Amino acid sequence: MTDDLPALLDLESAAFPSDGYRLKDFATALEDAGLLALVAEESETVVGFLVCQESGGALHLIDSVVAPAQRGGGIGGALVHRALEMSGARAAWAETRVTNCAARKALEALGFRVERRVCGYYDAPAEDALLLALGARSRDRGNADERTNHGC
Repeated sequence: MTDDLPALLDLESAAFPSDGYRLKDFATALEDAGLLALVAEESETVVGFLVCQESGGALHLIDSVVAPAQRGGGIGGALVHRALEMSGARAAWAETRVTNCAARKALEALGFRVERRVCGYYDAPAEDALLLALGARSRDRGNADERTNHGC
């Protein structure tokens, strides 16, 4: 996977120019035995990746990007399903910027549902996050009354 770092950084910086992972973040993630990192390739070109961590029977999707030209083709879903299979987790959760409608819709297509809004979660730029969950909740993430359109 370390050979893929330049490609991962290119995907990450294109998707998240102001607050994405940087080289040191990826290097740290690859050294952490508790993290699972998966890469999707087409014709030996990296077209997507997923970094996640299993905890208490649930998989936390930490970072994921699919190349713009391949979005909507099932790569992100395949990465999530493979990570669930490899980890043995029966539930998953992720957070995304309120304005990242593409990520929200991709997660919802996989069965994730908005659980709650987390005020002030992100920096640079400051923004709220949506917490989405799939399967049984591993912890209390809010209540159904908090589920709204959230701008998407």
